[in-house]
Amino acid sequence: MTGSKCATETKCAETQRRKDWEGGVHPQPTELRLKQDLRACGMFRFGFVLLLTALPLLGMEAMSTRRETTKQVFDSAAEALDACQRWRHREGQFSALIPAAAPVSTQARPVQTDIRSCEADLDHALVLGRRYSVVTGVHYNKMLRSLHRPIHRTFPYLPPGGKTDD
Repeated sequence: MTGSKCATETKCAETQRRKDWEGGVHPQPTELRLKQDLRACGMFRFGFVLLLTALPLLGMEAMSTRRETTKQVFDSAAEALDACQRWRHREGQFSALIPAAAPVSTQARPVQTDIRSCEADLDHALVLGRRYSVVTGVHYNKMLRSLHRPIHRTFPYLPPGGKTDD
């Protein structure tokens, strides 16, 4: 009798487990493994997307720390002018027309000039870096003064007194 009672208890426990699975109390083992696999796949996919997103950002940050920081105010006018001259030489030249000079010629003449130039503004202790809106190496059949020339960069410096208006 003990053998049949034991077999009945085992059968009862197995029947109860099936009822629980069928009733939705616990998912069946294959469904559970499938959900775990999907979660693992989702976590892997999330980690991969995060890596692809963050890696270029980290690279940009590393590259930006290598760059030389620009000075806000130069110590002297000569230092500011020198910085502007270095900035000026980064681009090439182009050609355009200059107006006729009465005693020398009666027609406009072509002239080759730098795309960038430097001018001092003594009233505000600035060296203005101006740039023509042109393409390197191209001839423009316009007067030089008619080409667009916005201020591209300023190089402030300390006047001999020691302070600027800014």
